[in-house]
Amino acid sequence: MKKCYTLLRRSNIALFVLLVLFRLLSISAAEEVSNPLKKINSLKMLLENENAEAQNEKANLRSHLQKCESFLSTLPPGDQDSINLTQKAIAKDKSAIAKTDLRIQEINKRLKLSDRARTQLIKGSGRDIGFSVSEIKGQVSIIRKGTNKKITLSENMQLNPGDKITTAKNSKASFVLLDGSRFSIGPESELELIEDNLNESLTKFTKGKLGISIATMKKLFYRRYQVRTPGAAVAVRGTKFDIEVDAKGKTHIFVHEGEVEVLGKAKIVAGESWHETEQQEKKGGGNV
Repeated sequence: MKKCYTLLRRSNIALFVLLVLFRLLSISAAEEVSNPLKKINSLKMLLENENAEAQNEKANLRSHLQKCESFLSTLPPGDQDSINLTQKAIAKDKSAIAKTDLRIQEINKRLKLSDRARTQLIKGSGRDIGFSVSEIKGQVSIIRKGTNKKITLSENMQLNPGDKITTAKNSKASFVLLDGSRFSIGPESELELIEDNLNESLTKFTKGKLGISIATMKKLFYRRYQVRTPGAAVAVRGTKFDIEVDAKGKTHIFVHEGEVEVLGKAKIVAGESWHETEQQEKKGGGNV
């Protein structure tokens, strides 16, 4: 009987220790989710790993390309079938390398945004993060916060809260965000970044066409996205959609993926559109 009691007591102690350990691990996990600095550090680690994988992929593609080019040089002029197949392989490798280079560039832009966010968190100087310029075609201008001077936007710039972007005719620009989301501005458009931090991103879109693709990183970020137009406030998360503000200032929305909400007016799901002039959802839409 005494032996059974001892065993039972030891079992209870072991169970208690396990429960304590589980509790500590749960607290640690909760802290990692809620602690902004840990979020940034975790994201940076993910991006660095992704960058290493992309670099390795690029190296493998280059190695294969060199082998194909070397093999092509050994083929006799009369073996046209082999020449054609090898040239196709070379073209495919070059295309894949170009795409990998673009992916690496985007990863590096997000790494810079994460470094900026980390520095600000450590210094306690603010929460703003901003957008990084991904691509520019044509004439795109920016008015920095606190100034009235319009300057030309370049790919080494970053869009900060308070900045205004305008695109000329036949021009467009795209931006990548810390969490991998994308904003693409069409020709003759106007966009102002009101706020962008670890918790939320708010933009004001007053003219033209805007394409938005929101990334989902639930384990690290649960950001609220909202786009305000002259006649609507659009709440989005984990979706892909287009917004157009026409010459009369009316808002038109088409959802490609997920769901968006026009606050106080409508919810729009994939494959549907909403037009401020009609106040209803319809099938149809198009790309920016």
